Amino acid sequence: MRVKATAPGFYGSLREVGDEFDIKGKEDLGNWMAEIAKPEAKAKPGPKPAAKPEESGSLPDA
Repeated sequence: MRVKATAPGFYGSLREVGDEFDIKGKEDLGNWMAEIAKPEAKAKPGPKPAAKPEESGSLPDA
């Protein structure tokens, strides 16, 4: 679980405000730590659609 120190504390070593680190689980979560939300997994990009010709209403110059 990824957390951020909101105050100085000790977890394995001295942690300063703003330090980000991993803990074993919620049972190790101290009152001086804030859980960092996991970024949601982005959908894998699929094939891009074929480019459409520009629809300007006029014929191309010959």
